[in-house]
Amino acid sequence: MSVSVSADIAVTAPASRAFDAATRLPPPDLMRAHWPMPGCASFTGPARWSAVGEERRLVMTDGNTLSETLAAFEPGCSYATRIVGFHGWFARLAGHADVAWAFTEEGGETRIDWRVDFAHAEGASPILLSLATKPFWPAYMRGGLGRLKAAL
Repeated sequence: MSVSVSADIAVTAPASRAFDAATRLPPPDLMRAHWPMPGCASFTGPARWSAVGEERRLVMTDGNTLSETLAAFEPGCSYATRIVGFHGWFARLAGHADVAWAFTEEGGETRIDWRVDFAHAEGASPILLSLATKPFWPAYMRGGLGRLKAAL
């Protein structure tokens, strides 16, 4: 069982342009600290997603590192990644996160949907994982979407 959180935003750009911006936005610009989650301080790996299997190493503002792997890539439409390597108290709750981005043109705008599905760690309670994610992650994600919109 996983716990899902999501956020979306509408932008006045074609889906292909929004997709291009999202796949090249550096993780530190997208993921900024928003209590209680750390932001991304730096990363190594491809500057822009382009092929399934690519990997990034994310160094977080709390000093921990995460690994992110591109799991799906459909240019102009969607892409997905898997994040592993959670640390500290969150690692006791979440085993990994599957992240999905979708770009859909609707009435002259593009809707960008960002969803994160957290798989609970072995032996962890999905209820506790839900309590640790649902109150905080949507605001974290909305901040990132706002920065993505500004980058367009």
